[in-house]
Amino acid sequence: MAIKAVIADDSVIFRRVMKEALGRTPDVILAGTAPDGEAAVQMVKAHQADVVFLDIFMPRMDGVQAMARIRAESPRTQIVMVSGVAGRDAAVVVSALKSGALDFISKPTGFDPRKNAEELLAEVERVLAAVRARISPGAQRSAEHGRAPARVSTTTSPGPFSLVVIGSSTGGPEALAEVIPRLPANFPAPVLIVQHMPPVFTAALAGILQKQSALKVREALDGDKLEPGVALIAPGGSHMVVRKTATGNIIGLTNDPPENSCRPAVDTLFRSIMESWRGGGWVLSVILTGMGVDGRAGVGELKKRNCYSIVQSRETSLIYGMPAAVEEAGLADSVVHLPAIADEIMRLLRNGGVK
Repeated sequence: MAIKAVIADDSVIFRRVMKEALGRTPDVILAGTAPDGEAAVQMVKAHQADVVFLDIFMPRMDGVQAMARIRAESPRTQIVMVSGVAGRDAAVVVSALKSGALDFISKPTGFDPRKNAEELLAEVERVLAAVRARISPGAQRSAEHGRAPARVSTTTSPGPFSLVVIGSSTGGPEALAEVIPRLPANFPAPVLIVQHMPPVFTAALAGILQKQSALKVREALDGDKLEPGVALIAPGGSHMVVRKTATGNIIGLTNDPPENSCRPAVDTLFRSIMESWRGGGWVLSVILTGMGVDGRAGVGELKKRNCYSIVQSRETSLIYGMPAAVEEAGLADSVVHLPAIADEIMRLLRNGGVK
């Protein structure tokens, strides 16, 4: 299946570089390039593009404004934001992801043209894999789903719980924005989150979620204590693990090699909990939308101790990869529509108790 793509960027040089990167991908047809958001909106509609690469800052209409128009007028088109200087753009990119953009790529910043081209091609290939998954037959999310779980296990009576762990990737910022703000300020257990993102962007994600949430949300620091009512997000570029000390459990950050091509990785965190958790109680694992299988092995490890596993439903996942991997391995206790996940978490903690 050919992918029709549009590039929107006010830089002639970057449009050419992007064109060359897409040209190295056999199943992509470049439908056109646009110098601003207004032209991109019209081009996407005229060519019925499968994907548009939107620069954030452009004249006439910026990428955020163009995204809103494209989502309204060409809803099947997948939107990939293009970020320049990470510190300036991170909050805008994360906000766009939270509002439904599929993914983002960062413009290379090095001085080696060949290395820059290789890095950009790797980014393009990564997001195109997500585009392929989204435009495949039957992949579009259904807008018709209730707040009830899709499937809940009746064979397990879990609890009491001592920890909630969440893993997500593509579509994760949007999903986390649906789950985390629904949890109360007096949430009775610590929450640990691994979202596949590079450095800087995870801090922006934590800041956005904090503004919307009653409980405390921040990027994790090495040595952090695990506290009820506090959600810690693994920093981009570092694995987050749990370490056992004489006085309790703390967070550790490592630069160990990527796992499942990811750092941070969900499996790394979950495995560390299995190996190092000090104290009893069940772990409640939640696997949200995302490409790949990260989390499957980790949930399997946690199942060797006391773990209840929730996965996001196919109907509400932007990419049903990570949740599917857990479900197909027979490791999911509940398959839950996204709007009901926070309620399901609270139900389980209320019924099972907290240790």
